[in-house]
Amino acid sequence: MGSWQWGITSNATDGDAVWKFLSYLLQPAQVVQMSNANGSIPATLSAIRLSPNFASGGPEHIYVQQLQQGIARPRPQTPAYPAISLAYATALSRISKGENVPQALNTAVRQINANLAANRYYPPTSP
Repeated sequence: MGSWQWGITSNATDGDAVWKFLSYLLQPAQVVQMSNANGSIPATLSAIRLSPNFASGGPEHIYVQQLQQGIARPRPQTPAYPAISLAYATALSRISKGENVPQALNTAVRQINANLAANRYYPPTSP
């Protein structure tokens, strides 16, 4: 249960244009189009209903059911995500090339733990 997000920098000078663009992207048809492009589950119920793959009766509707029934769980929100993602992707790549599975995963754990320690376990910032 995860995805990549899009962002608009804080350097954008026309806030109204930014909101119009975001409004456009969040229209159900646009959400379905992005889902079709990246293979993800549409992010809104209105878009799911428009998606032949994910709508009720569609071949991938089981993924929607898993989300709705709490079978899939969101990953924890953490600024360590890029480090975790890189360590995990590297481990999977090494495993796919024949590296010993426990060894590759243990290396990933060490890399993740080192990142957490180096960043003081990402303490919350105060306003």
